[in-house]
Amino acid sequence: RAASLSGDVDLTRSSQIYNLLYQREPGVQLLYVTPEKIVASDKLLSCFQHLYNRKVLDRFVIDEAHCVSQVYAEFLSWQFWGFYKFMQSFNRGNLKYYIRMKKPKNAVKDVYDVIKSKFNGDIGVIYCLSRKECDTTASELQRQGIQAVSYHAGLSDSERYSIQEQWLYGDKK
Repeated sequence: RAASLSGDVDLTRSSQIYNLLYQREPGVQLLYVTPEKIVASDKLLSCFQHLYNRKVLDRFVIDEAHCVSQVYAEFLSWQFWGFYKFMQSFNRGNLKYYIRMKKPKNAVKDVYDVIKSKFNGDIGVIYCLSRKECDTTASELQRQGIQAVSYHAGLSDSERYSIQEQWLYGDKK
């Protein structure tokens, strides 16, 4: 049995899921969780610890699983209109990854410095752990002249679509 704990799940359903997880034989075998939920929820971390201590937590994978149904629905509509499916490896030679340890006091300044010194004019993605951090980081970068925009699950579908289009065509970087 599968369940999902994300910002879209109401309090009643969330309580039901936690009750299933705390049963002697957990009623959930596959739990989809957003990175934001893990960072923001002491209750979830406590539940993971409880399951681990009882040796019923085999593994967990953190992914943006809440996007799967949207992407799948879009794919089906593309197929209907005669578009073709292209697949490739996750090993993408056209992408550059730059990973740094985060220094909380200077995080946005560090990001700005890296953008200006290594990726000036390029299009990129900065991953943040929460919606608030996305909004704050984008605002700070905008104040410093970077065409940044915040993108997360808290935006409406139309806002996300508009931002994706702007990013795709280089209007937002």
